[in-house]
Amino acid sequence: MYKQGRRTGALKPISEFLEPVTAPLGLKERLLEERVRQAWESGLPEVWKANVHFKNFKKGTLQVSCSSSSWAQEVRLLRGELINRLNSCLKEELVVEIKATGLTKKG
Repeated sequence: MYKQGRRTGALKPISEFLEPVTAPLGLKERLLEERVRQAWESGLPEVWKANVHFKNFKKGTLQVSCSSSSWAQEVRLLRGELINRLNSCLKEELVVEIKATGLTKKG
């Protein structure tokens, strides 16, 4: 709003206008999942990228699949550090848990 050449009121974030459109379509969750995916993939060393893969992100829980049970155990051991690193990259506390599954050998 302008009054005599001056704006009255604060600028509103675009998310405030987009939420009524994105919420019914489930896009808010998909956009959030994509942000977490990008943070996960951009923050990993190459050896991790080859062995630990993003599966999904729902309600604060990131699920990853690992090339082996050893890699899954590594993710579990470093879970706290990984969560802190991701949330730092995202600039907000979105990830509260990481669940890792690994492949097992069939005998």
